[in-house]
Amino acid sequence: AAGRLEKSGEVEELTRRHANYVLALAEEAEPSLLGLSPGEWLDRLERDHDNLRAAFGWFETVGESQLALRLGGAVWEFWCLRGHFAEGWRRLDELLGIDDQPTLARAKALTGAVHLGSGESSYAKATQRGRAEQALALYRELGEAWELGRSLTADAAVALALDAGDP
Repeated sequence: AAGRLEKSGEVEELTRRHANYVLALAEEAEPSLLGLSPGEWLDRLERDHDNLRAAFGWFETVGESQLALRLGGAVWEFWCLRGHFAEGWRRLDELLGIDDQPTLARAKALTGAVHLGSGESSYAKATQRGRAEQALALYRELGEAWELGRSLTADAAVALALDAGDP
């Protein structure tokens, strides 16, 4: 099938459509992941985890960092709840280093990196406070009150951990 697809000359178009479909799926799942009963969406995203990885790969390959940040911002809660801390944090850390545009996608990715970084290396932990503060500033600038509230919770948890001597 892969050989036939290559011969058709439609690989790039189909890969783009696949990545955009996965992004739409992730953004549809996002509100449920933050709710009281995320189970069905968690299972769906787990089944589609390789598709998520493929979409990230394509967005990164073609330089669509904002779309990759949107995807990361939509699925970080999935990574947390399903224990994919290292993968999620690594991916968000790379994306945040590539794209510093002051967008909602970046703010959500910053918040996700704060949450995912709690179980990672000392570098990840050391970046948490700064990233939480960046997310807060972006949410305020963008007028995103609900997201600001979520980010304040993350910032408070980071501050508590850092003040307790757990960098």
